[in-house]
Amino acid sequence: MATQKELKEKYMEIIRKDVWQESERMQAYAQRQFNYAVELDNDDIFVIDKPSIQKNFCFGYGMYGRSDDEDYDRAAKMMHHAETNEQYFIDENMSEFNQRIQKLEEALDEKREAYKYLSYCGQPEGSKLKTYTVCRICSNPEYEPWQWSNCRDLEKLTEKEIQALIDGYKAAKEMFMKRLQTYLKRYGLSKLHTWTYLRD
Repeated sequence: MATQKELKEKYMEIIRKDVWQESERMQAYAQRQFNYAVELDNDDIFVIDKPSIQKNFCFGYGMYGRSDDEDYDRAAKMMHHAETNEQYFIDENMSEFNQRIQKLEEALDEKREAYKYLSYCGQPEGSKLKTYTVCRICSNPEYEPWQWSNCRDLEKLTEKEIQALIDGYKAAKEMFMKRLQTYLKRYGLSKLHTWTYLRD
């Protein structure tokens, strides 16, 4: 099994050769955004980007420009909770990781299906950098081929690949948790931006 250093070198080689050949700025951006790489079958790789720390939280109340005091008070309480509860901050920042892991676990349990394909439109056929989608079985390429027409090098993920993605997200999640804890030790919740708004 390749190390993360080796996988990052492979990723950057693909970025320079197959994706951003003529843009050193975008190559540098891809390198900065690299967080964790997952090895897939056939020497393919998938890269998890470095997540941003979410510090903006908004809470809507009412509907169609109308509300009552109860709606507003509920939103204000939620805003106060976000401003004062570190666990809320952690949970909201972890929500995307948790959702991705959950969907992949459902694919592993055959409640959904998962497919990999080329990450970028300009990549040549056979390029090794892939992305993936988890879908409902009724929305797979057999039942809704038009939804997948732009997905080149399309292949269904194997159980091994799905498990590798789950393990990769768990590793990236652990790394992100350390970042969040460091952030909280330094700033606490002092730099959050929270607000309420009246829904249209």
